[in-house]
Amino acid sequence: MSALRTARRRGALAAAAFALVAGGCAGRGPDAQTSGTAGARLQIDVAPLTLAGVTDAVWTLEVTTNAGATTVWTKTVRSSAYGDGQGAIAYVGPCDAQATDNVVTLTLDRLEVDGQAISDYRNPTPVSKPADCTPNGDTPVAFDLTIARAANQGFFDVAVSFEDVFCSAKLDCKRDGQPIDLLFDGDARSTTIVAAFACTSGGSQPTIMYMDALDLDCVDTQSGATTHMVHVPSGGPGNQGPLAPYVFETASYRTYEQLAPYQKCGWTHAIGLDLDAMPATLDCTLTGKATASSQLWPSGFTPAGAVYPYLTWSVKVVTAGALSCDQHALDVQGSGVATDYVRGAPERFAYRMGCEPTPTASVNGEICAGTIPGLADQVVFADTADGVVVSVGSQVSAAMPLPAGDALEGCCLDPCCTAP
Repeated sequence: MSALRTARRRGALAAAAFALVAGGCAGRGPDAQTSGTAGARLQIDVAPLTLAGVTDAVWTLEVTTNAGATTVWTKTVRSSAYGDGQGAIAYVGPCDAQATDNVVTLTLDRLEVDGQAISDYRNPTPVSKPADCTPNGDTPVAFDLTIARAANQGFFDVAVSFEDVFCSAKLDCKRDGQPIDLLFDGDARSTTIVAAFACTSGGSQPTIMYMDALDLDCVDTQSGATTHMVHVPSGGPGNQGPLAPYVFETASYRTYEQLAPYQKCGWTHAIGLDLDAMPATLDCTLTGKATASSQLWPSGFTPAGAVYPYLTWSVKVVTAGALSCDQHALDVQGSGVATDYVRGAPERFAYRMGCEPTPTASVNGEICAGTIPGLADQVVFADTADGVVVSVGSQVSAAMPLPAGDALEGCCLDPCCTAP
């Protein structure tokens, strides 16, 4: 199985503390007179990274206006010269106060170990942020990146790390060249595809795994008719039932292993494909996404303003009514299972699972304060990409699409659920 490890961000507090220390000696950019307004400057800060063995990072900073058509200035800086040598920098440069659209672009040119460039990481840059340019003032512009780096761990074939958490993902459709027959279709096992997601962490650090639903989208290439089927990952463990019309059974499994000093958890999902029900003109694609953190995100959103890695599945599993996928490892060219980054608005993951001896999965959403007579379990409503999902204790509903223009804003139980 392929795996991913990410460098942990030390967080806003650490970045702020570093800025206080470095601010007095922060690098100064080109003469502020070039901006057209004396004293109009940007205080650019890049939060520290924790990347084992990395001794320097080289960044390029660029400030532009006029939708990128005009370059105010550009500068290549080293973390060892303008920061902590572990990725952080603090740099002050001019901006154009006469323009309304100053944009700062940050590009990671390379990471170094003892002066030698390394290549075993996924580069999330360039990333850009708009900045208000204030005459006679320093406008703060902060970048917070978590970088996914390849790592070799005995419990994964290939690994990548982030936040000192190792994660892996894959999709298996065949074993030894033959279709996997795991789930039962009636009395016999039949064709099953398996999407696996696993993470580990060391010591006492918690690991929280996040996922979205797995979507199976099919299109009839002759008629153009489409079919959308959704597998909710927080159900189970065990069989979850069919998804009409082309899935005869689904299942979710949660596992925990103590591999001192690591804790390893797996969140695996099986989808039984009813190939006999599929016309020869049908194509189907499986999509989904997942990530992990040592922090709890109660609503499921990645940290605001952060560049953060996640894993994706986007694999064509059926072509012309026949199974067309095989074994798909993480970050292998053309596998359809890959590392990507949140670069703009926070990304939401509707479901989570804590890595603990008895792993439990839940919905990230609104916890209802009301009560229903005779029901003691917590009720959670979540507005997901596939529709509203309701969980009552460990039971989770299928996604229920809302009418166009409607969104979930809150929930109540009484008197809505009072029997007539």
